[in-house]
Amino acid sequence: MKERALTPAAPAPLPEQPAPLEELLVRQWTGFAYTIAGDYFLPGGDLDDIRQEALIGLVNGLRAFDPALGVPLKGFLRLTITRQVLTAVKQARRLKRRQITEALRVIELDDETVDAVDVFSDPLTDCHRSLIARLTLDEVKAATWAMSDLEAKSLIGVAIGVPYLEIDCDAKKVDNALQRARRKLREAA
Repeated sequence: MKERALTPAAPAPLPEQPAPLEELLVRQWTGFAYTIAGDYFLPGGDLDDIRQEALIGLVNGLRAFDPALGVPLKGFLRLTITRQVLTAVKQARRLKRRQITEALRVIELDDETVDAVDVFSDPLTDCHRSLIARLTLDEVKAATWAMSDLEAKSLIGVAIGVPYLEIDCDAKKVDNALQRARRKLREAA
C-alpha cells in the first residue's frame, strides 16, 4: 500500500475585484434582479435590503451558470435570485417569530416573581392559593359581594377546575371577569 502525502491543497485565491465580464453582466441583469425583488417583502427590512439579497443571488447565479447544460441564462438567474430572496425572507421571519416564541411573560404578585408556564399549568396556582390564604373568610365574603355574578362564578369555577367554556359560552368574557375578580381579591387583601 502506497502512502499519500497528507498536505492540504492550497485554496484558490478569491479575486479582489470582479472580472470585467462579470461586472458587465451584473450591470446588465441588475434591473431583472430588482424586478424579482420587488415582488417580495422582507420583515424588518426595506426595499434596499431585499434588492441586496437579489443582487447576491444574481452574482451567485452568474458564477454558477454553465452554458453546457443547455439551460437558458434568464431562467437560471430567475431561479437563483428567487431562492436567495426566499431564503432571506424565511430567515427574517424566523428571527421575527423567535422573539414571540422565546418570550415568557413574568407575572409579579407582591414580591414574588412567577413564570407564565407555572401559572397556566395549574388552574389554581400557588400565587392564587397564597392570595386566598392571606384573606380571612370575612374578607373573601366582602370581596365576592363586590363582584358581579359572572366574576364570582368565574373565580369559583376556575378554583375548582371547571373549563372556561363550561362557565360561560364566551371564553374571553370569563377571562376578563376572572381578571376583575382577581383585582378585587387583591384590593381586599
